Amino acid sequence: MEIWKDVKDYEGFYQVSDLGRVKSLTRYIKRSRGGEQILRGKILTIYDNEKYNYYSVGLSKNGVQKTHSIHSLVAKSFLIKPDFYSVVIDHINNNSKDNRIENLRYCTQRENLNNMSIETKTGYVGVSINPPNYKKRYRARIRINEKMKELGSYETAKEAGQAYFNEKYKIENE
Repeated sequence: MEIWKDVKDYEGFYQVSDLGRVKSLTRYIKRSRGGEQILRGKILTIYDNEKYNYYSVGLSKNGVQKTHSIHSLVAKSFLIKPDFYSVVIDHINNNSKDNRIENLRYCTQRENLNNMSIETKTGYVGVSINPPNYKKRYRARIRINEKMKELGSYETAKEAGQAYFNEKYKIENE
């Protein structure tokens, strides 16, 4: 069953659900020529903020509209923010568009980075694309004890991916 809670700082205007949906509440608004008009509540359309790869929604109060990411609205309404100096909202399954409460948590920036998927545009973990002036197109790297170790450049992404997994296997079995 979907649970709805008021959006912080927009109480009486908007609510967010534990499934990551946002709705406006039915309310009366004042017209510029005087009088009031009823504004019926509805589920809001979310926008795919492609720049940051998150879903967003526009909320309006007292004539001022602001854009908010859905995951931050869900977290602020349902999660208890820890007393850490600096925390971020993490998508546990690495899907930044899955804004269900069970997929969100507060954590440190380091924990968030450790949880991030390191699969790149190449489709292989630990493989990136070299700049155009390199003869070999793909680069393999692995992080060991907070330090980046270069594994070399390769003709194909598959070769670079294999180098990464060979090094990872070697490290894990030492």
